Amino acid sequence: FLSLPPMRYPNPYVWLILVSALDIFLTILVLYAWKGHEVNPIAAAIIAHMGFQWTVVFKFALIVLVIIICEVVGRRNDRTGWKLAMVGIMLSAFPVAYTFALLFRAGPAPID
Repeated sequence: FLSLPPMRYPNPYVWLILVSALDIFLTILVLYAWKGHEVNPIAAAIIAHMGFQWTVVFKFALIVLVIIICEVVGRRNDRTGWKLAMVGIMLSAFPVAYTFALLFRAGPAPID
């Protein structure tokens, strides 16, 4: 275990985790402050059947999967592993940017 090589792309992984955490935070805002709904059908099904906490587990499990794939691919082809990490960040950032745009358009959260 101690002889494992270091992670190949630690900086992109930090950005991936940050963007994914923002996605979770914005999902909480949309669901509870704005009384909205989850657009992602997989996440919506997890929320409906097991609760929001399992959606958090699901989203972070996806992050771990992306990191593992980038590490495996990157050990064979460094450039392709780096590109996969960048694509992972961009794909994770899209829902965040979209949600920010929706919330900006919606204005302040409604008061109950």
